[in-house]
Amino acid sequence: MRISWLARFLCGVTMLTMVFAMNVACAQSNTDVREQAIRSAIQIASSSVVQLEVISDGIDTADASLALGPRSAVVLSADGWLVTASANLGENPRAIGVRLSSQELVPAELIGHDTNRHLALLKISAAELSVPQIANKSSIQVGQTVIAIGKAFQPDRPVVSEGIISAKDRFWRRAIQTDAKVSPWNYGGALCNLKGEVLGVLLPLGDQSDEDVLSGSEWYDSGIGFAIPLEDIFQNLERWRTVGELRKGLWGVGFSGPANLNAEPRVASCWPGSPAARSGLQAGSLILRINDQPVATVADLKFAMDWMYAGDNVQIDWETKAGERRQAVVELVETLPEYRLAAIGVVPDRNQIGTASVLQVVPGSAAQKAGILAGDLLVAIDDRQLNDTKDLRALIREKLPGDSVDLDVRRLGEGLFRVNLELGEASAAPLAATGKVLNLPVQLKELSLAEFPNRCWRIESAAKDSEVPLLIWLDEPGKKKSREETSAQWAGLASVSACVIVVEPSRDDRWLTDEADVVMRALQIVARDRKVDLERVAIGGRKSGAELATLIVARNRKRFRGLILEDIAGSPNNAKMPALPDSPLYLLLSERLSDKTSISLDANAPAWSNWKIPRATTNLRNINDQQWSTQMLNWLESLDRM
Repeated sequence: MRISWLARFLCGVTMLTMVFAMNVACAQSNTDVREQAIRSAIQIASSSVVQLEVISDGIDTADASLALGPRSAVVLSADGWLVTASANLGENPRAIGVRLSSQELVPAELIGHDTNRHLALLKISAAELSVPQIANKSSIQVGQTVIAIGKAFQPDRPVVSEGIISAKDRFWRRAIQTDAKVSPWNYGGALCNLKGEVLGVLLPLGDQSDEDVLSGSEWYDSGIGFAIPLEDIFQNLERWRTVGELRKGLWGVGFSGPANLNAEPRVASCWPGSPAARSGLQAGSLILRINDQPVATVADLKFAMDWMYAGDNVQIDWETKAGERRQAVVELVETLPEYRLAAIGVVPDRNQIGTASVLQVVPGSAAQKAGILAGDLLVAIDDRQLNDTKDLRALIREKLPGDSVDLDVRRLGEGLFRVNLELGEASAAPLAATGKVLNLPVQLKELSLAEFPNRCWRIESAAKDSEVPLLIWLDEPGKKKSREETSAQWAGLASVSACVIVVEPSRDDRWLTDEADVVMRALQIVARDRKVDLERVAIGGRKSGAELATLIVARNRKRFRGLILEDIAGSPNNAKMPALPDSPLYLLLSERLSDKTSISLDANAPAWSNWKIPRATTNLRNINDQQWSTQMLNWLESLDRM
């Protein structure tokens, strides 16, 4: 019997319905299985997460638990060893309590910090705590499902967030990255997989500073979160228990360029008295291998070194500038010897390419005392040949004030001779003009930064055939100038072939911290189409503009050689500005004292002496804009002094 078309249609519909129902049932089943796995993982992992309550200096005792926490910590052992994020403890915690799932509050002792990974080790008197199951680092895969667990609200009820692993080996092999929400509600808590195994301890991490434990907290719940692998913590736990403090290992080398991670790992500077210097490494050395692993770029080197601790031994293979192969075992240290910038006392002649020619001799310097003159060629230091001013700069940065050097000099009409001189300490005082005044035509135009609301001006001469010094100036809030006023103030400086960027705050009453991004973007744009001398880039500002300039320099030391602070409203009590061989910095303090909110430089002198960089002061009260421009030019021109 022939089956009618209607019967065939109904049969097909029935089959499709059955298939659809089976798929729905299968999907529902898979969803149920996944949800059950997540619930099971949370139950397993959260048993090894405890709640912290902290009272820290600077927080009122009565409101301490509300102001700082509660926070979370992960159990490391059944007998009471715990690990948490350093960000959870504030500064100088006076009391730390651990509230267990039973609601019992027990006191905790702070054993020490791991400053390389921003962790803190705690100990409580307890027994039979739940120890986490540790996920093997080799099993961690990008894309796998993970759960962030904290106990900020109730000690027996976890705060959870689901996500995936978005990257491994972040921050130079120190951290796992996840898109699960990571915030103060789970800092110090656990990142686990669907088996309930703990992958790592959650914490804020950022690029601003290795010393800032809150760096990265601006990514609060953004989908960019980090965890330190628990396996790494256990590998160093016995050592941590014994010494108390684990600190990043330093060896004392610097590399050229502000952020050239793809460059070959050739040493630009070697910190005097450092492990690297004692091993024989020098400027110009090319690093070949670290612990028998080849390194081809600066990034490779950071991956090999940045996660290590003080006290670790590292085998380094390198090639000297002369092509000789050498090897040494270096013990990393916690701190490097205090560094002060040494100087011969010369300004290089930038027009003489391929030589270390002297344009100007700094008055009262070692060079002047040794009889060196403008026009002399510096040929060698301690029998190390100088091909150009870059070589001279690198070798001087390996020395300290008071070191004695033999300097070979060639003088027109007199030939080659050698002088022995004792290096002095670098000075930041403005020098006399180093060349003729060009008085070039000046152009002022608005610098468009589409992504920012700030108004920026770019003032420069039209000539672009040579490298120029660059000054970025942060105007005082509430003192916006017209186009004509801005041009008049900066034309004198720009007319002698300097480039000036003037940035105005987006608000009339104050600068905002995140406006540092505006400045760095403006610098990037100008450096892209103008020949900027990287050894003569400075930033400055007035009052709160000066404060933001200080913050920008602290975060971007390799980008700047000069810092100008005018009419600051306070002292730099908590600011740190050490001298660094690979990024020397000169400070110029100026004052107008036009109102009572400014504090005189004399009153602040003791505080500024804590900054270990060359410092000079200038009084602007009795000079006009043209005189001020001349002073600024002379100071900018000599930032590459050596």
